[in-house]
Order: sequence, then C-alpha cells, then structure tokens
Amino acid sequence: MAPGATMANASSRACHPLNRHLQRAVKSIDTANGQSLNPQAVRATLIATLFLLVKMQKLPELGHLHQAIESLRAETKTANENTTRDTRSIRTAMQQNTVELKENTNTKRAATRPLRRLGKPANWRSRL
Repeated sequence: MAPGATMANASSRACHPLNRHLQRAVKSIDTANGQSLNPQAVRATLIATLFLLVKMQKLPELGHLHQAIESLRAETKTANENTTRDTRSIRTAMQQNTVELKENTNTKRAATRPLRRLGKPANWRSRL
C-alpha cells in the first residue's frame, strides 16, 4: 500500500468497479417494473461482488501496525531524550574536569616555581 494510503482508500479503489456494477443492477431492478432482468448484468454484479469480498478479506489489518509504529516512535523519543540528557551531563563533567585540570596545573606551577629557582645555577641566564 502506498505511503499515506489508508484502508478506506484501498477499499474505495477496489469498490469503484463494483459500485458501478451495483448501481447498474439497482437501476435495472428499479426500471424493470415487472419486466425480467438482464441475467448477464445481475451475474456480472454478483461475480464482481464476490471478487471484491475476496480481495477485502486478503487485505491486512493495519491497526496493529499503526500501534507498533506509534510504540516505536515513543521509544525512540524517550531514547533521544535520554541521550540528550546524558550528553549534557557528560559535557558538564568535562567542563568541570577541564577547570579542575587548569587549577591543578596552576597550583603545580606555583608550587614548583621556587624549586626551579633553587636548582638553577646563578649564571643560568648567561648560558642561554
């Protein structure tokens, strides 16, 4: 079945030829006024009706598919929301870790600055 097509659309397409035959049969009956009916028209209408009924019985029930798709859509939406929330949490944690890393680096530099001065010879600048 085409996207966007409903069971009613499919049924109406299949019913169109049958509808025409049934209308002809009803018209024949209405205009007969006691005269005998055309057996070929009645036969064609009955055969068309039988074919339509067989076709309609073979059409799948789409209600359960619609429910399954809606369920999958809801699950996907929930998973997307969870992923977005987790991504925000990870981003926040990374930002906090970056700040802590910078603070630790600055603290280490400040702590090692006096030690570096002690380990350098008095004329270290002249060698550069």
